[in-house]
Amino acid sequence: MNLLQFVAIKLTFFLVIGILLGYYLEVHPVAVFIGTFISLVLIAILHFRNRLKKKNVIEVCIALATISIGMSTTTVHRAFRYTDQIGLKAIKQPHLWKLKIKEELKASSHYRRFIASVEAIDQHQSGGTILCRMKLGAVSDTIQADSKLLVWASLKEINAPKNPYQFNYKKYLGHLGIAHQLELTKSNSIITSQKPGSISGRADRARHYIIEKLQRLPFGPSELSIIEALVLGYRKDIDKGIYRNYREAGAVHILAVSGLHVGIVLLFLQYLLKPLERFRRGKVLKLFICILVLWSFAFLTGFSASVIRAVTMFSFLSYALYLNRPGSTFNILALSMFFILLVIDPLLLFQLGFQMSYAAVFSILWVYPKLMKCWTPNPPLLKKVWELFSIGLAAQAGVLPLSLYYFHQFPGLFFLSNIIIVPFLGIILGMGILVVFLSLVAMVPDLLVSIFNGLILAMNETVAWIARQDIFLIKDINFDTYHLIFTSMLIICLVRLLDRFQPKRIMAVLFCILAIQIWNYRIMIRTMNKQLLTMADSVGATILLYQNGTHLRAITDHPEKAHRLLADYRANEPIASITIDSLAEVYYLNQKKLLIIDKDVSMQPELPVSDILLLSGSPRINLDRYLLKNRPGMIIADGSNYKSYVARWQKSCARQGISFHHTTIDGAIRLDLNELTHAVHEPF
Repeated sequence: MNLLQFVAIKLTFFLVIGILLGYYLEVHPVAVFIGTFISLVLIAILHFRNRLKKKNVIEVCIALATISIGMSTTTVHRAFRYTDQIGLKAIKQPHLWKLKIKEELKASSHYRRFIASVEAIDQHQSGGTILCRMKLGAVSDTIQADSKLLVWASLKEINAPKNPYQFNYKKYLGHLGIAHQLELTKSNSIITSQKPGSISGRADRARHYIIEKLQRLPFGPSELSIIEALVLGYRKDIDKGIYRNYREAGAVHILAVSGLHVGIVLLFLQYLLKPLERFRRGKVLKLFICILVLWSFAFLTGFSASVIRAVTMFSFLSYALYLNRPGSTFNILALSMFFILLVIDPLLLFQLGFQMSYAAVFSILWVYPKLMKCWTPNPPLLKKVWELFSIGLAAQAGVLPLSLYYFHQFPGLFFLSNIIIVPFLGIILGMGILVVFLSLVAMVPDLLVSIFNGLILAMNETVAWIARQDIFLIKDINFDTYHLIFTSMLIICLVRLLDRFQPKRIMAVLFCILAIQIWNYRIMIRTMNKQLLTMADSVGATILLYQNGTHLRAITDHPEKAHRLLADYRANEPIASITIDSLAEVYYLNQKKLLIIDKDVSMQPELPVSDILLLSGSPRINLDRYLLKNRPGMIIADGSNYKSYVARWQKSCARQGISFHHTTIDGAIRLDLNELTHAVHEPF
C-alpha cells in the first residue's frame, strides 16, 4: 500500500515542512501571510477558470499553500506564546506580574515548576507563557492549575546547559513556547485566586480529589504511585528507583498515560460495545459512546497535553474503525495529526511524546498486518503470543530511531516486557477505573484492594527482574541526527521488502546500510583526529575531560561527580575506553601550559608562570599581585569556588585586560589542542 496516495497524508507532510520552516527560519510574519494569501488566491483562480485538469499545477499550488499555512500557524503561536514580546526591560528590572497557572510540570529534587500565562505586567495587559519555579516548601503547596498569582520579580532567561552533551532544558522549553522564567518566594508572591475557571483546571482539581480518596485506601506507597500514574496520569509520587526499573526494562511508556493507554481503552470499548452493531444506528451509537468515554478518561487524567493529543488522535481513529475501510485508517490518522498541529499547537511537532505516539500507531497499522501475513500459527495460545509479540515489534520498529536518538539506549528485553505486561494492562486499567469510581462513593471492597495491590506489586517485581538483566541493556549508544534519518529509511525499506521481495527493494535496503556505514566511517575518521580538553562545570568539584581520539580521560579528585558527564559524553562521541586520573598541578597542552591553583598550590611562596590559569577550590590567592608578574592568556574559575572569590577575581582580570571565564555562568570551556597555538579557547 502506497501511503502517499492518501490526500490527508500528503497534506500533513507539507504542513510539517511548513512548521519546520516557520520554526527554524523565523521568516517575518508579513512575508509569511502574504505568501499564504497569494497561494490561496492562485488556487481560487485555477478553480474558477476550470484549470483543475492540470493536476500537477494544482497539486503544486496546494502544496505551497499548505507549507505557507504551516509557517503562518507557527508564526502566530510563537507570537502569542513567547515572552520575547515583553521586552528586555522586564528582564533587567523587577515588575508586578499577574499570572495564571496553566500546568504543573514534574518537580525536580529542589524545585516545583509551573507553566503560567502572563495576564498583565504593572497593571498593563500582556501575554506570553513563562516558567515559574519555586524551592520546595518556599510557597504554599496549594498552587495548582488556574491559580492566580501576583509576583514582584524580574524576568530571567532559561539557563542553557553548562556542559557538553547535557540535556538542553532551554531548548525543550523553547519547543513549548517558553523562553523565560520567574523565581517565586514567600516574600515576592501572593495567591489571589484559587477558583478553577478552565476545563483543565477543573480536571486537575478533580484528579487531586481522587488521589486524596485513593490515599485513604490500604495500598502500599509504591503500588499507589503506580496506580496514580496508570489511571490518573499523576507521576510525581513515583520512586526514582521504580521509574529507573521501568525505563531499563523498556516499559517506561506504561507509566505515561498517552497513546498506549487510550488505545487500550478504545480497544476494550470496541470489544465491549460490539453487540450494539446488531441494532439499527448501533454503529453510530457505538462511535458516540467511544468518543464520550475517551474524553471522560482524558478529564479523569487531568487533561494533560499528552492525553489530549492521544484522545484526539484516537477519536479520529475510532471514526476510521466506524468506516471499516483499511485505507481510511491511515487517511484519518494523518488527518488527526493535521488537525492537532493546525488547530491545537504546531509546536507539538517538536515534543517527544507526540513524535513517539504517532510513530508507534502508524507503525502498528502498517507493520503488524505484514508480520501476521508472514506467519500465522494455528494453536490459539501460540497465535495470541505471536500477535502480542508482533504488535510490540511493530511499535518498537516505529519508535526505535527516536528512542536511540533521545535516550541513547536500547532495552533488549523490551519484547518480554510487552508480552508479560501489556496483555494485563487492559485488566489493570479496568480495575483501576473501577477502584476510582468506587472510592468516590466510599464503597471499595477490601478484597478488590488486596487483589489490585497484589497485581501492581507483581508487575513492579517483574519489571525489576527484567531491569536487573544488565547484559540485555545496551547503553550510551552514539546516535546523531544522520543516524536517525538513515535508520528510519532502513526500517521503511525493510518493511517494504517484507511486503514484496524485489531486487530494487533489496538495493534500497543495501543502500541504507551503506549510508549508515559511510557515516560511521566519517565519524570515526573525524574522532581519531580529535584532541579536546573540556573543563566541565560541576558544583564543588574540578573535572577535566581529555579526549584523544576514541579514548576519554577524566581528570578529577571527585570521580563520583563525573559519572553523569562521562555517560553523556560517551553517548554522543564514539568513545572506546575511559580512564579516571587524579588532578595534577601542571599540564602541557602542546605549546601551552595549564596551571591549576587550588588551596594547596596557593600556599606556595612563588607560583609558576602559565598560559592558562585554572582556579579551583577557592584558593586564597592575591590575583592582582600574580598578574603583575605573570600575564596568562586566560583565567578560568570552575564551579568549586565561592561566588565572592569569583567576583573579586573577575574584577582583577577586568583591570588587567585578561580574559576571564566562570564555568557556572559561562558554561564549560573546550580547548581544541590541535588549534591551541592559533586560538587560545573555544567556549562551549
